Amino acid sequence: MDYENPAPHNNVFIHNHRKVGMDAYNVSSSWNSGYAVCNPQTGELYSRADEQSSNNAINGIFFAGDTFRDESIGYNSFMFETECGSFYDDDTEYSIISNAEIQPELMPEESYTFAIERTDNSYIMEMSGNFKHVGQQTLRYERDFIEDGRPIWHYNNTSEEYNGEFNSTLTFEGPHGSYSVEQWPEDSAYPDYFLLGIPHINYYEGSAVIDNVKLFVPGQDESE
Repeated sequence: MDYENPAPHNNVFIHNHRKVGMDAYNVSSSWNSGYAVCNPQTGELYSRADEQSSNNAINGIFFAGDTFRDESIGYNSFMFETECGSFYDDDTEYSIISNAEIQPELMPEESYTFAIERTDNSYIMEMSGNFKHVGQQTLRYERDFIEDGRPIWHYNNTSEEYNGEFNSTLTFEGPHGSYSVEQWPEDSAYPDYFLLGIPHINYYEGSAVIDNVKLFVPGQDESE
């Protein structure tokens, strides 16, 4: 996230403050046909409505800093890095492309590990475990802060890392009027913050247990 204490936990705030993220958006309704999973073994996509899908997919998403899915709520576009290739919102009919499917029936005897890493010029998302189709694997995806001319949303921890070239102004309207907000102005800075658990207080709301989290600082001994 780009914000220390995200609140309120609603769609408008959460959808406009994510840099990168991993989540599971698993539904069995008919509209899951709009989501796809990458088969890491074949490099091909299959619909979440396909009978081979158990709807236990993991999404690794880099949030775009140059386009929006819905400007009315500042909802950033998605950028996906998978074993099936790289995808943007307008590259495919699917609105979400998952990296792989976990196998909950193997737990708790087996477990999964997820990591997010920041380098000097990129973010990395990594997931390890026993995945459907490929078994025990580590899937690792890296994307530069600016890659192929497209930025990761609010990647700059300091104002010196950014020149204002991706700024835009969105106007938000409601029953009591409207207001306009610059989205990424020059001289802005967005330190990284982790949000763990369920971020929404609307119909997405649920519960989660976090029992094993580690934070590593580059150049620091892991025992510390």
